[in-house]
Amino acid sequence: MDENATVPRFFLGASTPGGFVSRYDQLGSPEDGWRQYLIKGGPGTGKSTLMKRVARQLDRRCGPIQYIHCSSDVDSLDALVLPQARVAVCDATPPHVLEPQYPGAFENVVAITDCWDRELLYSRREEILSLSRTIARCHEGCIRFLSGVGAMTADASRIALEATDLEKVSRYARGIAAREAKPRRSSKGRDQVRFLSAVTNKGPVFFHQTARLLCPRLILVDDEYGAAAPVLLARLGEELREAGWDTITCFCPMAPFTKAEHLLCPGLGLGFLTVNRFHKVPGGGERTIHARRFTRQEALRLGKKRIAFQLRGARHLTDQAAALLAEAKGWHDQLETYYRDAVDFTRVNLLADRLAEEINRHALR
Repeated sequence: MDENATVPRFFLGASTPGGFVSRYDQLGSPEDGWRQYLIKGGPGTGKSTLMKRVARQLDRRCGPIQYIHCSSDVDSLDALVLPQARVAVCDATPPHVLEPQYPGAFENVVAITDCWDRELLYSRREEILSLSRTIARCHEGCIRFLSGVGAMTADASRIALEATDLEKVSRYARGIAAREAKPRRSSKGRDQVRFLSAVTNKGPVFFHQTARLLCPRLILVDDEYGAAAPVLLARLGEELREAGWDTITCFCPMAPFTKAEHLLCPGLGLGFLTVNRFHKVPGGGERTIHARRFTRQEALRLGKKRIAFQLRGARHLTDQAAALLAEAKGWHDQLETYYRDAVDFTRVNLLADRLAEEINRHALR
């Protein structure tokens, strides 16, 4: 994975306490004239390589490109999003399966399956089935560990939340919005959902560079217990959208539908990042909001030992979950060898070139 902060990088799928969660519903809207290209193929057949080839050919020709990474193999791409061209290209295979709902009018299938030797893959079905089942068991074990992480972090947040002045948090959010976001239009702003962090085969990964790229002004929310920050960012997001500004809400994979962890407003060039033992931001921010300003310290003091225990345990379980994803990646690499031997990559490259040309034509209209 390129560590340079030259392009925005996100996740749209993540392993969570409740299983794998896909937010591929956020790739684009048919009502807004988007096009989706759904890549169908097997492991190691060139889906990620195809997208990287498309991205290189379209670089700077169709506006900025968002890179959506795979949380199980963070060096691999799951999707490309081209907001200005209103185009998304994505791996539409498990665990984030997408099928055409409006074929041709919204989605188009890009079939790498047409580039492989069916008979050769069938002859190796026993090895493919065995490796696939082993990989599935690793992912199941990962989810069991993450369910423990979710329980521990939720308990720590609950204790801290009971000592948090929520009305004070709301007032503070309104004050920031009033200072930073003058109303820009009568219609309400829109929100996109992303993950800026995930537990991966390389451990927890946090794309903090993306925030700095999209939002030169970063305000850090120092919240070790994960209680005040989600409330603050959720309320702040509502205020910004009411003022007509579009936002990107990045949820915590341990509570992927309820816990806002980071908030970006590229139109304002302003971002808010939660920082704690799980999220570090090299270089810091413009300023830091300390969650303790919203906390009744006397009420929190009684629960601090339990919170510390829960967060230590969560860290250890997170490490075990990541280790299982790394093990799954090792087995997946073996599985890919059977598919690579059966694929004509010259045809895959031609498929990528034709796709890049088609996207470029749409963008120029």
